[in-house]
Amino acid sequence: MHLTAELVKRTPAAIGKPFIITVIKETLIASGYDALGNGNISVSVVFVSAEEIQKLNKEYRRKNKVTDVLSFPEYPSRKELLAETAESIFLGDLIICYDYIVQAAVEDAVCLEQEMAYIVSHGVLHLLGFRHSKKMFALQDAVSEVYAL
Repeated sequence: MHLTAELVKRTPAAIGKPFIITVIKETLIASGYDALGNGNISVSVVFVSAEEIQKLNKEYRRKNKVTDVLSFPEYPSRKELLAETAESIFLGDLIICYDYIVQAAVEDAVCLEQEMAYIVSHGVLHLLGFRHSKKMFALQDAVSEVYAL
């Protein structure tokens, strides 16, 4: 699998591209989606402020509150994603609120890397067409537990 990620930081975030790529790759492998697009997969990741993610959350989900991650999948369903035969597949965009995740890590008493892995994995699973379920949460738990101290 060849994975690329475009990383844009509209707000300061002490997380680098190698970490993001590793978490995305681990999530793809754990979920069984690592063979998509003959192995050429890309994702866009944007770190934004609390104000910006609140605006996006209100606009796209009609929830006027700050959140940790918003996922904008390129494919409307898992069925359509799995039917894709192109050599390269763009999964979609992840919009992440770094400050929210830092605060959540403190509240959950976990290290930042574990919380970030949990949220990035969650967003990627949504890009793959997963909805909230025991399976989805078990997958992101498995990916993020690697980063537990």
